[in-house]
Amino acid sequence: MKINPYGSIHSYYQSSAQNVQSKASGHEKKDSVEISSKALEMQEEPVPTEREKRIQELQQKIDDGTYEIDERAVAKKLYEFWNGR
Repeated sequence: MKINPYGSIHSYYQSSAQNVQSKASGHEKKDSVEISSKALEMQEEPVPTEREKRIQELQQKIDDGTYEIDERAVAKKLYEFWNGR
């Protein structure tokens, strides 16, 4: 029976060990987010007064328990959205 040299397997294990050590050293990439200047401007702009009024009305209805949802309208919009109409 012929015995093959184990040198090629040894090099594989060495490279694997180096990869594990580099990951353990804490040099992993981290996520980052950059916000554009336009987005910052949009964030600082005041909400239009008409929209504020609508939000206040809806909030009041929700708090009072009188806010009702038209299930058919919601279903229709969902159907149109998912079917591309």
